[in-house]
Amino acid sequence: MTPSSPATGCGHIEQGDEDGGSGVYRVQRFTEKPDADLARDFLSTGRYLWNSGMFIWRLEVILNAFETLVPELYGPMLGASRQRGGLRQVYPTLPKISVDYAILERTRNVAVGRHVSLDTGGAIMYTTGGEDLIATIGLEDVVVVRAGDVTLVVRKDRTQDIKKVVAQLKDNPEPARFA
Repeated sequence: MTPSSPATGCGHIEQGDEDGGSGVYRVQRFTEKPDADLARDFLSTGRYLWNSGMFIWRLEVILNAFETLVPELYGPMLGASRQRGGLRQVYPTLPKISVDYAILERTRNVAVGRHVSLDTGGAIMYTTGGEDLIATIGLEDVVVVRAGDVTLVVRKDRTQDIKKVVAQLKDNPEPARFA
């Protein structure tokens, strides 16, 4: 999230190099809850974002990261996922480590994209278009996905209904090409 003030209560992400003029920036580093002076320095550079703790990844990518970087979690989770109720039993026995520390701070395969917001919170933004910019005003707890020439905007508590919209698109000849 683009910072609006020096904040000490959240982690920060330093933007690295832009990925080929795409508006997507490699993550240089994560900094957990800086003190007030450092937070002011971060804000003044214009290179730091607030870490909202919301992540989007392809399943094979995150599984590979777990397997490579935290095999002590990957093995038990994989085994448990193959049994009904297995994750519920295994999860409490696993080491307590956040995905930030376990994966994100230890990999180079992390990026942030363009989002301009005014009074927006609890939102997840995703675009497949490198040149796309998502701008929001006054939104709370929404998911915005831009893929090709389709944009989806949905409240987080209604994401289960996405399949219904896809079914409607398939049944209607005009927008069916978007399904």
